[in-house]
Amino acid sequence: MKRVLSVIVTIFVVSSLAGCGGRSAPSGMPKLYPCTITITDKENNPLANVILTTNHPDDPAYAWAAVGTTNESGVADLKTLGEYRGAPAGTFKVTATLYDSRPHPNPVFALDADGNPNFETYNALKPVYASLKDPPLTLEVDSKATSVTFQIEKL
Repeated sequence: MKRVLSVIVTIFVVSSLAGCGGRSAPSGMPKLYPCTITITDKENNPLANVILTTNHPDDPAYAWAAVGTTNESGVADLKTLGEYRGAPAGTFKVTATLYDSRPHPNPVFALDADGNPNFETYNALKPVYASLKDPPLTLEVDSKATSVTFQIEKL
């Protein structure tokens, strides 16, 4: 009997700590709808590791940004605030960034103190895709699942 009671108490404590279903959505969060974005290059090859962020065109301080990172197939499932699956309904501008590294172009910094090559990190996509001013990608999210494909250009 003691063992059964111990197991029940352990399950209760673990369930309480785990939250049984995750955190609840923040107060005021709009209803979210499944949203998938596929990113390809101009030859329709999928681009992996592209970071996508939705931005409200009329309100730069919009609190409910949805983000996602593309997988090896070039597909990203957006999550609002990076945690809650889906995006709110509306029209959004989407920024896209693909970080890569290359040998440092400045010969002064080309090698570290041990003689190893130094690398710099850079955005491998054309700068227009990361611009908050007027990114060329527009996403329409409505009250059903949204799935879009964008073709973008690397440098």
